[in-house]
Amino acid sequence: MSDDNVWTDAWDPGEDWSGGGGRSKRLPRGPDLGASVYELNPGNWVVYHFHHGSEELMVVLRGRPTLRTGEGSRRLDEGEVVHF
Repeated sequence: MSDDNVWTDAWDPGEDWSGGGGRSKRLPRGPDLGASVYELNPGNWVVYHFHHGSEELMVVLRGRPTLRTGEGSRRLDEGEVVHF
């Protein structure tokens, strides 16, 4: 078992894909499951991308991000959970 806390101030150094003003941290993972936390400042984004052969689960902790998929875009609410 491995654990972590999403509310700590420990963030990973590395590439910022948000257009500036973003940070991320990798969470404990398994052989078939990846997990990360991303924090974006208002007006910032993550480049449109997708993963072959894996699904994603997005949990909105704070804010109202816009999710863009192959089916279109939609605004998410705080607390909303989406699977794609």
